[in-house]
Amino acid sequence: MAAVHLYQGAVQSAVTSASYEINYPAGIPSFTPVGGTYSSVQTVSISSATPNASIYYTIDGSVPTTSSTLYAGAITVSTTETIKAVAIASGYSLSSVGSATYTISILNPTAALTAISPAYSDQGSTAFTLSVTGTGFLSTSTVYWGGTALTTTYVSPTQLSATISASNLGTSGPIAITVLNPAPGGGTSNAMSFEVDSAGGSTYAPSMPTLTATVTGGSTATYGVTLPANASNVSVTCFNLPSGATCSYSSSASTVTIATSTSTPGGTYQVTVAFTETVTTTTSGWILIPFLLLPLVAARKRLALNRIWFQAFVALSLIVGSSYIAGCGGKSNSPTKTTQTQQVTASRAITLVVR
Repeated sequence: MAAVHLYQGAVQSAVTSASYEINYPAGIPSFTPVGGTYSSVQTVSISSATPNASIYYTIDGSVPTTSSTLYAGAITVSTTETIKAVAIASGYSLSSVGSATYTISILNPTAALTAISPAYSDQGSTAFTLSVTGTGFLSTSTVYWGGTALTTTYVSPTQLSATISASNLGTSGPIAITVLNPAPGGGTSNAMSFEVDSAGGSTYAPSMPTLTATVTGGSTATYGVTLPANASNVSVTCFNLPSGATCSYSSSASTVTIATSTSTPGGTYQVTVAFTETVTTTTSGWILIPFLLLPLVAARKRLALNRIWFQAFVALSLIVGSSYIAGCGGKSNSPTKTTQTQQVTASRAITLVVR
């Protein structure tokens, strides 16, 4: 019996002297901000409640291990993706997987226009390239001519160019220039007016020695104007004025005045001044003779009848000679003069700086 008791004591002694190490899992990684839908790029931080834990993560949907990317700082999330992470620390086993899905739905901005160049052209002019300046332009932005989409080239976030065809210039008057940014977000920009002047209107454009004026809000800016000698009955319309501003023309002072208000925002503004003028032109009767003879020359070639040509030429000469003598009272050798009047529009671009 003594031997048996001795053996049992040895067993008990061995059991009480054994030690066991139990490693609990590290804290599951958490994410800041939490997963969700966002309208902008997110900066995501990952942490674990376990002190000094090492975190490993993936962004391709796979399960992370200690062979995955070691987290060393905030992660930039610019597209929709799922981040998965595990944590491990000394004395702790690998944690369960933490996961967060970020849906990034970035809204396109609405463009803002500040200038167009050129700002005007004559009716019937040839095609040209319009430069549009502003902010919020995208590679998918489209310049519109009124309600017509133009072939648009993206230059930078602040500049676009668009092709204006001759057909766009078939009718005189102001045309709204806008830029459309597509969804999501996006939309149509503010409008700037492009002025299509009368055919040949640039011939009658006044000169303006000073094209830039700087004022404080609530003050007036004055621009001198020199009209063509044959222009009268002048009025002006100003396009692309800033908020709270008006413009007027003084025939006695020969000036265009832009009056701002105290609410007019500061900035640099491109203003198009369209002058409506009555112009007087004079033509001489002698100028008509070559044009009157042209149909007869053509008739001669078609009919090849020398006698008919000669008789017609003599008759025309007598008619023109009689008109010439009668118009001058039979005493002068000057050709007959004809006076014509017409109304035209002709534009100039000026700059207004509001402080």
